[in-house]
Amino acid sequence: MFLGKIKKSQEFSSVFKTGKYLKLSTLVIQYKRHPINDSSYPSRYGIVVSKKVGNAVQRNFTKRRLRAVLYKINYTFEKKSI
Repeated sequence: MFLGKIKKSQEFSSVFKTGKYLKLSTLVIQYKRHPINDSSYPSRYGIVVSKKVGNAVQRNFTKRRLRAVLYKINYTFEKKSI
């Protein structure tokens, strides 16, 4: 399954305004379910790291790590569904 990225500011705004969130001690995950429950529409994600997290190098490192976790989770689910 392909994981798409949210890139446009309109899409991020839509998630921030009408989506749901899960708040952890060091992380806030905001999400919005796709209106069409169909496997032909891939899941999409966007990663935003606050400037409270170090400098640009540390923020990019954090985003790369989160992206790797998303791909690994997606691969695991994909493998189990076969």
